[in-house]
Amino acid sequence: MSIQIFRAMDEYVRHIDEIEEHVVSTLVASSFLSSHLFSKSIVLRFFQTDSETSRTAHMIMDKLWERRKRSHMNMRSVQYKEIYELAAIEEFCKRGIIHRQVPNFAATPKEIIAVLRTMLSLLRNTPLYEIAFCREVLPFVFILKIGNSLTIDVRNNYGYQRIQGIFIDDKQIVAEFEKEFRRIWQENTTISNRDEVISFIEDQISFIENGSYLLSGL
Repeated sequence: MSIQIFRAMDEYVRHIDEIEEHVVSTLVASSFLSSHLFSKSIVLRFFQTDSETSRTAHMIMDKLWERRKRSHMNMRSVQYKEIYELAAIEEFCKRGIIHRQVPNFAATPKEIIAVLRTMLSLLRNTPLYEIAFCREVLPFVFILKIGNSLTIDVRNNYGYQRIQGIFIDDKQIVAEFEKEFRRIWQENTTISNRDEVISFIEDQISFIENGSYLLSGL
């Protein structure tokens, strides 16, 4: 078993880009939306707020854009399933909050709608890509490569600190996290049916466009 710790954000971003180099079925559980759903401009704006230098923010943007392209290519060939907390997606749609550890940064209504439309496009055109929304609070945020490795987003789980992520390749630990992922997916309170998920996302877009949410800048 090997464990790798990423103390800097740029190191962590390089890692989550590199694990997409291999086409492996993927399970993601998170309290914030994956970077592959966002445009370059919002990623840059977010990390300019959260990073020490503009140069670092640009490097992170480039790596996450590369990861987006790899992820979208991979999910054409292998299963790619993501579970998000329902409360997190609602907070994103209503307030534009992308990450709870950066509460002062908010996406604009146009940016929110663009992300939701990216989700819809992937769901409608990529059969191996699936999304579920769970009502329980996720104890861990992780990216799991089935039968291969586990990456845990440490900053999200334990509050802001000088460790960003942990990589583990122990097969038993990977199997246990996969079992927990599938348990959450199958819970009666989890919205996992593709048509229901699409309908939910479409409703969020309508609420934003019709002004049902108190957002500015549309």
